[in-house]
Amino acid sequence: MIFRFKKSGFTLIEILIVVFIIALLSSIVYTNYIKVIDKKKIDNCKLEMERLKVALEHFYADNNSYPSKRQGLEILIGYDNLSIDKKKKKYLNEDKLPLDPWGNEFIYIPIDDGKKGYILKSYGSDGKEGGKGTAKDIIFKEIIEF
Repeated sequence: MIFRFKKSGFTLIEILIVVFIIALLSSIVYTNYIKVIDKKKIDNCKLEMERLKVALEHFYADNNSYPSKRQGLEILIGYDNLSIDKKKKKYLNEDKLPLDPWGNEFIYIPIDDGKKGYILKSYGSDGKEGGKGTAKDIIFKEIIEF
C-alpha cells in the first residue's frame, strides 16, 4: 500500500497578493493618520496662540500698550530685559515661553512698537515663512484702530 500525502499550502503568487494588499491598506491608514496628527498640531498651535493672546490682553490692560519689540513675549513670563527690577508680574504661569507644536518659538511683531497692536504667528511644520506642506503659517493679528 502506497501512502500519498496531499500537498497543502500557499503558492508564491498568493503570498505576494496578500503582502500587496496589506501594504496598500497600511499606506492608506498611514496617510490618514498623518493628516489627523497634522490637524491636531494645528489645533494645538491655535490654542497656544489663544493663551498667549489672553496674556497679551492682560498685559495691555495693565500697561495700556502691548509689549515692545525689545521686551518681546519674554515679559509675559516675568522677564524684562529693560528693567532693573527683577520682580515683574507674570502673565503666563510658566518659567519658559511656550513653543509651537513643532518645537519653534512663536513670532511676535508689535505694530507701532506695541501701541497699535501686534502680530503673533507660527511658521508651521517647516519652520520657514510662507510654509510648505500641510501646516503652513498660522497667523493671529490684533490691531487696535484709533
